Amino acid sequence: MEQNQREKKPKIYIDSNEPKIYQQILKELGAEVEQKKLDVGDFVLSENVVVERKTKADFISSIIDQRVFEQAKKMENYPIKLIVVEEDGTFERINKNALYGAYGCLVVDFKISLFFSKSPTQTCQILYSIAKYEQVSKKFQFRQNPIKKGRDLAQNQLALVESLPAIGSKIAKELLKTFKTPIDIFFATEKELEKVKLVGKERAKQLRNVLDSVYK
Repeated sequence: MEQNQREKKPKIYIDSNEPKIYQQILKELGAEVEQKKLDVGDFVLSENVVVERKTKADFISSIIDQRVFEQAKKMENYPIKLIVVEEDGTFERINKNALYGAYGCLVVDFKISLFFSKSPTQTCQILYSIAKYEQVSKKFQFRQNPIKKGRDLAQNQLALVESLPAIGSKIAKELLKTFKTPIDIFFATEKELEKVKLVGKERAKQLRNVLDSVYK
């Protein structure tokens, strides 16, 4: 029993642009780590949790040039979204009202939780603890495209559409509102898909590619 417990490791995906130190520390903490190019965020801690990591200087710059809000929008398909800010500088470059306004926007509009860390080690401790809770303590099976169990017909339909890549709850609902049935979504053309609110050209192209390609 004790041996079985030791073998359980949370798996964490790290974006290929992140410094190697994060991979090293997370492995030392006991995580299984895979570094690759991520479409969203810098770390994926479970099928539910995505994390964007920023130094304090980059966080301030991203508020000034609005980049942080674009990144926040890309994270919308994950139920749980986090931004970890490593405090390697001061907030002198930005007005406090603008800073607090950005906090409010991220928390209220984008439902993002903010964590402040003093070092890469502390950042990794936060990430590892969340990943372990999600994947081990709650006994989640980490699947890249999970299908959630629904309790009734509508929820099962929603879960089916949500299982498509890059489709979260909000987009799945918009697709069902537009096309009425899952089968009509699957048969929709790329042009029809890209007209749906929140879908857009790139996501529509990705959906058609997944639905039309032969399984190998």
